[in-house]
Amino acid sequence: MKLHQFIAREVRGLAAGAGLALALAMAPVMPAAALTAGASYTVVVSQINSDGSVTSLSSTSATADSNGKISFDLSGLPTADQTHFVLLQVKDGNGSVVRQGIAPAPGAGDTNLVGVNPLSDVQAEALRASMTDNSTDDPLAAAFGLVFIRSASLADSDIPGLSQMMATAIRGNDGMEAFLLNNGVSQSALETFKDRIIYNGTAGTKDMSDYVAFFKTAVDSASDDDLAKAGGLMGDILIDAGDAAGIDPQLLLAAFDAAGDATGLDAAMQSLSSGFQNSVMAAVNGFFNRVASIAIKKEYTDALGTLGGSQALIDRFNSGVQTFISAQQQIDTQYGDYFMDPQAYLAANPGVTEQQVQQAIDTAFQAAWSSFQTAIRSNNSEISDMKNSVASALGVSVNTLPSDLGMEYDFNGNQVNWPIPQTVAVSWVASVLNAGGSFGYTRDTTPVPTNMQNWLDSDDNPGNGIDGQRHDFTSMGMPAEFAALMGLMEDVQILENTRYAIWDNNNQPTAQQRQQARLNFVNGLATLAGNISGTTDGSTAISAAERDALIKLMMQPSLN
Repeated sequence: MKLHQFIAREVRGLAAGAGLALALAMAPVMPAAALTAGASYTVVVSQINSDGSVTSLSSTSATADSNGKISFDLSGLPTADQTHFVLLQVKDGNGSVVRQGIAPAPGAGDTNLVGVNPLSDVQAEALRASMTDNSTDDPLAAAFGLVFIRSASLADSDIPGLSQMMATAIRGNDGMEAFLLNNGVSQSALETFKDRIIYNGTAGTKDMSDYVAFFKTAVDSASDDDLAKAGGLMGDILIDAGDAAGIDPQLLLAAFDAAGDATGLDAAMQSLSSGFQNSVMAAVNGFFNRVASIAIKKEYTDALGTLGGSQALIDRFNSGVQTFISAQQQIDTQYGDYFMDPQAYLAANPGVTEQQVQQAIDTAFQAAWSSFQTAIRSNNSEISDMKNSVASALGVSVNTLPSDLGMEYDFNGNQVNWPIPQTVAVSWVASVLNAGGSFGYTRDTTPVPTNMQNWLDSDDNPGNGIDGQRHDFTSMGMPAEFAALMGLMEDVQILENTRYAIWDNNNQPTAQQRQQARLNFVNGLATLAGNISGTTDGSTAISAAERDALIKLMMQPSLN
C-alpha cells in the first residue's frame, strides 16, 4: 500500500515503565506539517477521558536534528486499567499541531509502539471529534472508526457523518451493543469485551496495541504495506476480545450484522463524500471476511481439541486457515491503494474500471477459499481409519457401512473426502462407543426447508417418490448409535439450509430477516446439542463442551 512515498524522519520516545515508543513520518508533500531541522517542538501527551474530553498529562521539549529527527522520554503515563486511550501531539513553536495520534493505553509494565503519519493524523482527528460529539471513549466505536478510516484523504466535511455512523452502528437503539445486550450478553461481559479491545493480556491474542504497532513499523521501514496489515488486524482483535468476555463467535458475527443494519446508518453513510463512501465500503467488506476467518480458526481449533483431534490434524487445519488469512492479507496489500481511495486508484490506473477491480478481488478471494477447502480435506488414510473405527464400534464389517460414508460433493459436483472436522467428529463418537460409552440423540423437528425437499428422501428410494422428509435411519436397519449420529448430521444440515432459505428464488431479505435467521440458527444448534445424550466410558456423561464441539465439527466451515 502506498499512501505516498513518505520520507521517514523518525521521532521516537521511550516511556519508563508503562508507556509508548513512538515514531513519526514526515511527508515532503505537506511542508507545513514537516519538522524543520533545528526547530524546537513540544510533545504533549493527554488522557482521553470516558466522556471523550481530554486532560493534558505531560509534555517535553525536543529540537529536531539535521535530519528532522527528535527524541524524548515520557514517564508516568496512565495504564489500561485507568483509561482507554492517550493522545500524542507534536506542536511547533506557534502551538500548531504538526502530527498527532491516538493510541491505546498500555498494560501495566508494558510499552506500546506507536507510529504517527498522515493516516494516523486523520484517524486521530476523526476519533477525537466522534468521542467529543458522542461524549464517550467507547473502544468498540473507536475500533469501528479505525475500520472505516483507511484513507488519509478524509475531508473535514466527512467527519460529522463518520461520527454519526460510529454512534449509530455501535450505540444506536438497534446497533451492535443493543443487539448483544438483548441476546444474552451481560453489561459486565460487554464492558470486559471493550476493555480487552484495548489490552488483552492472554498469550497469543491481539489487541489495539498490535494495530498501532504496525504504524510504527510502517514509519521505520518506509513501507506502507504494514498499514494494510493493520487494517486487516481488527477482526483478530475483536474475536479475541469477545472470547475473553465469553461471547460466542457466532453471536458476535450476528452483532456485526446488526451494526451494519442499524437504523440511520445508511443516512449517515450518504452524507459522506462519494470517494470516502467507496473507501469505507471496500474496507468494511474486507473486515467482514477477515473477522469471519478468525472466527473459523478459533471455533474449529477449540472443537478439534475438545474431541481429541491429534495435534497433527489441528496443525494441518490451522495451516489451511492461516494460509487463507495470509491470502486475504495479500489481497489487502495488493489492493491497498484501492481500499484507501478507490477513485484515486482508478485515476492512477487509466483503463481499469471499478467493476474489473472488484472482479479481480472476488476472483482472488474465491481462489483462496477453494484452496482452503482443499487444504482441510481428510486424506484417504484418515477416512479409512474413521470407517474402521465406526465398524469396530458397531460390531459390523466395514463393507456393510454406507459406501459414501466419509464422502461429499464439492461445488463442482466432484465426490471428495470429508473435511478434517467432520472426520474427527465421527471418529470421536466411534471412540466413545469403543471405550464402552454410549451415544443417543433425539431428532429435531425443525421443518425441512423447501430447498431440500426436492432431494431429501426418508427411505432413499426415489422409485416410490421423493417425500422431502427426514430419514428414519433406525428403520433403515442401522444400529441405534449410528442411526443417532446420522440423524444428528442430517439435522445440522437442515438447520444450515434453513438459515439460507431466506435467499431462495432470488429473494432479498430485510435486515431483520437476516438477523433473525442467524439467531434462529445459533439457537437451533444449541437445541441440537441439548438433544445429545450418552457417556464417554459407560459412566461419565458427555459434557456440554463435547456436545457443542460435536455440533461445530459437523458443520462446514463458512464465512457467513
